[in-house]
Amino acid sequence: MTVRSRIIISVLIVIGMLCIVQTIRKRKIDLRYALVWLLVCVGILIFTVFPKLLELLSDCLGIATPVNMLFFIGFCLSLIIIYTLSIATSKLSAKLKVMTQEVAILKHDIYGRKKEAEESAADTAQGSEVEKQL
Repeated sequence: MTVRSRIIISVLIVIGMLCIVQTIRKRKIDLRYALVWLLVCVGILIFTVFPKLLELLSDCLGIATPVNMLFFIGFCLSLIIIYTLSIATSKLSAKLKVMTQEVAILKHDIYGRKKEAEESAADTAQGSEVEKQL
């Protein structure tokens, strides 16, 4: 990789990190999910600045070329991101179920009280008609 391409990639990664920080500030993304993306950016930045580190790591793990090592790291990070998002989705689904049940119970209570009030009003009206007839 040439020095020029490393500089361009480094600048793009820094711009990406700034965009992620900006979305955190605007509260469009939760910090715990953004941290994963920031760590990915830092990792790419390290491998861009020190390309020999990727070669050394791929040699230590017995992977033939550094490019294959990069794909392996990307695959592992994708699995981690998918796993964390699956956990978050499961938690939100459970919360939604509980909230739906609570709303149904509250509606049942409201309609039950409304029906009792209508019956009470009807009984009062019938009672006053009986008093008038007497």
